[in-house]
Amino acid sequence: MFKRIMVLFVPLFIVFFIFACSTHVHVVGDGSQSGQETSKRQLWVIGLVPINEVDTRSMAGDSENYEITTQMTFIDGLISAITYNIISIRTVTVKK
Repeated sequence: MFKRIMVLFVPLFIVFFIFACSTHVHVVGDGSQSGQETSKRQLWVIGLVPINEVDTRSMAGDSENYEITTQMTFIDGLISAITYNIISIRTVTVKK
């Protein structure tokens, strides 16, 4: 019985993590020039209601050329899994 459950669970777990850990990159202007990074975590309730606001423009400061990367890291996925995705998290990084 345990072996049958594992045969079903392990492939589903792997597929979930492959598709859940997506990364989106947005280049503004000429992109990153100095390589200086600032990261913040964006929190959502059930993926619909934001808990905090992450302002990428203020994270970029006076820079007109930067790169925004939005991704779900392993830690973000782990926290989401522990809370049964009631709280979903993604990391937003601005590279100047």
